[in-house]
Amino acid sequence: MTVANGTGLLQDAVRQGFGRLKDRVAIVTGSARGIGAATATAFAREGAQVVICDVMAEQGKEFAESLNDHYADGRPAAIFVP
Repeated sequence: MTVANGTGLLQDAVRQGFGRLKDRVAIVTGSARGIGAATATAFAREGAQVVICDVMAEQGKEFAESLNDHYADGRPAAIFVP
């Protein structure tokens, strides 16, 4: 982190999120890939618990696990619902 010019602080905030959606639940359909996955990732980064819904069951489960690996904070960041 580069504190002198503040750049590192901004990068850390963008990477970790601001927590604006903490204690919220987001249900994202079609979220195993593409725009749905990007939306679910943004919600998880902001602190929401995300419900991943997609007809592609295996990809949906893997994506939920990936979100949990990156964004779980003492509670699941995502679950998959077929």
